[in-house]
Amino acid sequence: MDLTFGPFTSLLTAAAASVAAHNGYAFIEGAGGAPSVFDAASNQADHNTFDVSLPVEDTIMPFVNYIAKLPLSARERLTAAYPMAQDPFAIPPVQLAEQKLTALSVKTVSANIFTELPSFYRPAAAAVAAEHPDIVVLGSTDVPTVQEFIKVFAQKNYTPKMFIAASGPDQGTSFTSAVNRSTPPG
Repeated sequence: MDLTFGPFTSLLTAAAASVAAHNGYAFIEGAGGAPSVFDAASNQADHNTFDVSLPVEDTIMPFVNYIAKLPLSARERLTAAYPMAQDPFAIPPVQLAEQKLTALSVKTVSANIFTELPSFYRPAAAAVAAEHPDIVVLGSTDVPTVQEFIKVFAQKNYTPKMFIAASGPDQGTSFTSAVNRSTPPG
């Protein structure tokens, strides 16, 4: 049996999966779960790509399921913002969350995609803080993105009732250390 193992990130995995399909190999990958990997023409034709991780698109669904359990009267009063970094890992889970939360009567105040460069994090975070949504669902790919949003929120004296990020908090002490540096002492 011929098989290959995939690289890290969906951007590299999508290209490598196409090469594996062209050569007739099974393609096992563990960190490339963006829909773009599985929607690629080569995978649609050969179904040769296998991911051992949770599909990227579903990472925020436990949070959505939590909101779904709230009484309708509570959900109807909630507002949400959906800032997303321009990245195939960051956008799909946030767009799915927005779709599901809207269906649950949560009002969208904004859903914006920002360039995934540090100079764009601050303006994106400031725009969200100015809207004062109850919920922020951040399409992030790393700790620095989430750290900058938290820092700007603190500077603007804005605290959402609920805040979830696609990536960053999953990085353990790298995240908690960065957050502790971002927020002023209580």
